Amino acid sequence: IAWSSGTTFVGNLHLPDDTYVYLSWMRQAAEGRLTFLNRFTTDPQPSGLFNALFLLLGSVSRFTGLPGIAVFQLARVGLAFGFLMAAHRLLRRLLPTVEARRAAFLLLCFSAGLGWLFPRTFGHSPTDLWQVESNTFLSLYMNPLFAAALWLMVLIFERLLAVRETGRWRPAMAAGVAGLLLANIHSYDILIVWAVWATFLTSLLIARLEVKRAEVTAAALLILQPLPAVAAQWAFYQTNPLFHARALVPTPSPALVWSLLGLGLLVPLAIYGAGTAWRATPERRSSILFLISWGIVALALPYAPVAFQRKLAMGVHLPWAMLAGWGLSAWAGRNRSPLVERRIIAGVVALSSLTLFRWGMRAAQNVQNNWCEGDARLFLRPEEREAATWLSQHGRHEATLAAPLQFGGIAGYLPGLSGVFTYAGHWGETPEYARKVKETLAFYSARSSDDQRTAFLRRTGTRFVLWTPAIRETASLIGGGAADLTRMPGLEAVYTAGEGADAVTVFRAR
Repeated sequence: IAWSSGTTFVGNLHLPDDTYVYLSWMRQAAEGRLTFLNRFTTDPQPSGLFNALFLLLGSVSRFTGLPGIAVFQLARVGLAFGFLMAAHRLLRRLLPTVEARRAAFLLLCFSAGLGWLFPRTFGHSPTDLWQVESNTFLSLYMNPLFAAALWLMVLIFERLLAVRETGRWRPAMAAGVAGLLLANIHSYDILIVWAVWATFLTSLLIARLEVKRAEVTAAALLILQPLPAVAAQWAFYQTNPLFHARALVPTPSPALVWSLLGLGLLVPLAIYGAGTAWRATPERRSSILFLISWGIVALALPYAPVAFQRKLAMGVHLPWAMLAGWGLSAWAGRNRSPLVERRIIAGVVALSSLTLFRWGMRAAQNVQNNWCEGDARLFLRPEEREAATWLSQHGRHEATLAAPLQFGGIAGYLPGLSGVFTYAGHWGETPEYARKVKETLAFYSARSSDDQRTAFLRRTGTRFVLWTPAIRETASLIGGGAADLTRMPGLEAVYTAGEGADAVTVFRAR
């Protein structure tokens, strides 16, 4: 129905509000910018953010002529494949048998937690129901940023473990370069890498296992090489008030029980695997210590006393899945034929992936309802898309007022679609978002006077105002009815798409 009626799919079945932050950066790169402004606010900003990943993707869109969303999805698939290859190499270094690697790889790709047994409540249910970063499959499913971050994390650890195996420090150079990229594109994750490697080296000393000189050199390179990116992000944080406010938007972690339930069967399997492997393969104890160190840090770090707790959960699923694969293989293979062992592994993997099927069912429901978890529509009306196209040609880089996504509007999509600045565009990117949403709704309401609306336009520097069926309906529902902007002095209708109740009008503030 959606396609046949001429509507436009926004490109993501879940959380498209975040997708359009990335598409806004890509659009700016396609325009030729090296650094990216926050176009989800009309507040003044002194400088732009540099992100190598989206600079590259936007440049690809610019030189190939492909739409940004097409490059976005192609990059997601390509980076996911790169991650899977790197994960396979890491498993070969860590796990002793083909069976253990196979079980671990399957759990890595397809397992989730026990969320399928619970109702979905953001922050108060198992994390596999709502926290994308905590699950491998969902991270690869959602966007290229998470796929790239996972790839770089796994690549770093694989190269560092190569240092331990060979006794040479040169593989650490590649780990340091990967760390530099990681610190730039998703800065939080370099903190995870540093904490994991420091914990691992400490655990080797506690267990009285050898720490080679090359590993000390590797640790130094892992700190020094990413430092330029870390310093640049810190300087940007200190000098750009918008980025400062964005970084301090609270993203608290849930209660620990929800994180453990989000891992589900991986927890008992990983504990069994660690215990069994420690006794059965003493020559692999450094590998076991590495996975244990990673698993503990990944689970504990999101509870550090910082505002961005939940953003430190990237890759928490990985070490638990690897240890669980070790345990599952050991348990399934005890006095059993290879055929029975494979069936047990397949059954456990299928059982642990039920939450992912629930995500698939939710995606189908989102399509039917034209509404998703990010409180946004998945399909835009033809008139809305035409108005966005007009703005991209005549209003690019101008401050534009539109209804927020959670009220059926398209404000959060316009920076990616049209290259404009919006007043209340994104819950995390827009400073004081709740207040600005209220002011936006007040502007469209008949309860406000023309003088109040004029003062708002002057104060915010708004150049264009988008008037859509969604905001007319919302203004009526909240009381007072919708304002008649056609009669407002200082507003001029410059473009209209559609007719009657479906019409979308763009006004220019004189």
